[in-house]
Amino acid sequence: MKKIFILFTLSLTLFAQSVAQNRANKIQDARLFVKAWDGNVFCLGPKIIGDRTLLAMLPCKDVRTSRYDLYKRLAFRFNDNWLCASLSDDMKRNRKTSDYVELKPCILNDDSQWFNIKDEFSLSAYPKIKITEKNFLVVATNNNFGNKLNIFKEVMKEWLEATPPPVNYALKTPIYFLNQTGNKVERFYLNKNGASKTPFNFYYDTFTGKIAVYNPKSASFECLESNLNNKDFTFIGFKKCNFEDRESKFAWNFNLFENSFIVDGKNNLLDVARGGDFGKLFIVTKKYYKENLAASKQSNGQFFFDSSVYQIRNYNAKNATFSANKCGNERIFKRDIRSDALANFNPLLANWKDRLLRIARSTDSSGDSSGLCGICMLQTYEIISLLTHAYVENPDLESSNIGLLFDYADHTSPFISFQRHNPASYNSMQEALGLWGGELVFGESLYSRGVRAMWALTSGVLPWLEWSLSSISEEGEIDNQLRRLFSAPLGSLFIGLLNLENGRAHAVPIIATNAGIVVIPTNAENITEEEFSSLITPSTSVYNLRASLNAHARYNITGLTLIGLVGSRENELGGVLNQFDCTGDGNHRRGNGNFLNPNNANACGFGRCDLMEVDFTFSS
Repeated sequence: MKKIFILFTLSLTLFAQSVAQNRANKIQDARLFVKAWDGNVFCLGPKIIGDRTLLAMLPCKDVRTSRYDLYKRLAFRFNDNWLCASLSDDMKRNRKTSDYVELKPCILNDDSQWFNIKDEFSLSAYPKIKITEKNFLVVATNNNFGNKLNIFKEVMKEWLEATPPPVNYALKTPIYFLNQTGNKVERFYLNKNGASKTPFNFYYDTFTGKIAVYNPKSASFECLESNLNNKDFTFIGFKKCNFEDRESKFAWNFNLFENSFIVDGKNNLLDVARGGDFGKLFIVTKKYYKENLAASKQSNGQFFFDSSVYQIRNYNAKNATFSANKCGNERIFKRDIRSDALANFNPLLANWKDRLLRIARSTDSSGDSSGLCGICMLQTYEIISLLTHAYVENPDLESSNIGLLFDYADHTSPFISFQRHNPASYNSMQEALGLWGGELVFGESLYSRGVRAMWALTSGVLPWLEWSLSSISEEGEIDNQLRRLFSAPLGSLFIGLLNLENGRAHAVPIIATNAGIVVIPTNAENITEEEFSSLITPSTSVYNLRASLNAHARYNITGLTLIGLVGSRENELGGVLNQFDCTGDGNHRRGNGNFLNPNNANACGFGRCDLMEVDFTFSS
């Protein structure tokens, strides 16, 4: 079993009674007036010269609108798309001391698009670079090359003071896969025409779902088109598109929990040929994939991306589950969790025992579920949410019937209130097996696939935490797995997935404490307080631990898998991104239950957001 480390830093938020929010909806799109060194007035706009789209000083009658958006990007309308002022690659890599400012696709993870504007233009991430003009073209320079260029502040006052929504939530990312030949595993990067070992960046809009390539010679986009058209398998390619529009044939979902699949709007899989058509992209139904490709080591549908893509995914999961870091302009602070924090957990303390008992009894024993997630798993998620949020702040815990994921009520399915409070998570549970439980190896058991799907789902329902998956122990190996629990660092937290006879499964939280291993019963409608107290008493032997797991022989366990807590899942973007209305449903309940939408963006305080606070790892 992989060793679990519990020392980590958890981001928490100081919540006020009332959260001040300022929606970024003051759109002031206008032509951008500037003054040249000689006092003449021009407007900035795109101009194609050779194979580059440059930012130029043009007669204002020839220029369309611009926006200084929420994330300090200077965006210009051109060919019905937004393009943003950016440094050339040569300037970013210090290959030149001066170069023209280019217009490129607007993305969050390009620090050369983050502009500050006072009288002059400057770049937050490149303080030594000055923005000037030469021959009616805008220049970035390290050596004062060119002439002075100022914004015409008197005319642009409202434009500067507005807090407009972001033009998009797009990112630049490579998409690569691993190819195995014999014992050799190599990384290959997708490009428009195939794959090679040379990195290549696509543009992925997390709102529209488009995967695009950009042609600077024509300032136009081509998007990957899904056109299965009632077939089981077909090769696909890129077609001219508007990067902003939401069109189902161009929409892709980066499935970023466990398998990193890319699926189209109809849940068909994207994959890449490894044989004679090496690098060619194709789309395939899951049924065809399972029957014809799952047995091949040459095809497993897994792709990998830039770290910023995972950060956006994690923010979406946090916002959808009302566990975002903050709302509006609330202050985020860091709190260190001691390695022995949960080691001191005592489930027999009156308030904790009462809360845990209420959770276990919040069931109607009906077998109610959402996809793979039954009542026991939902209750396990609720308990872990309490242990990693409430216990850290308040080990004594107040009495309440209002939970973080659902409300507590005897003889009542928790899914009733969970679906009402967390519709996005409920829907993810419905789709979990289909999304993450694909048959990656021919003949793989349903339990194995289900375990992988539950691991992936756990990252979505508990997105502030990082989890590891142990090997699956079958019946003859279970005691060895239990012995390893006693060797785990004190304070370790696990989800125990129990494979039961007759194809059933069960889930419980497990904590390694100073007093022994604690197993907390779940989905026990009629359990008495006396029996509950007996089951949550810390175990100091394998015999007692097995008795707690099988609820004193209530279950016949044929397999055991442990999903172990590794630490907090850091998300730098979470410090900047938040959506209106994100007040959630109480402490640690920030978010609006939806995914990122530019029209729902909150301003940072009363102004724009400074992405300099975000520690990106960029793709070159």
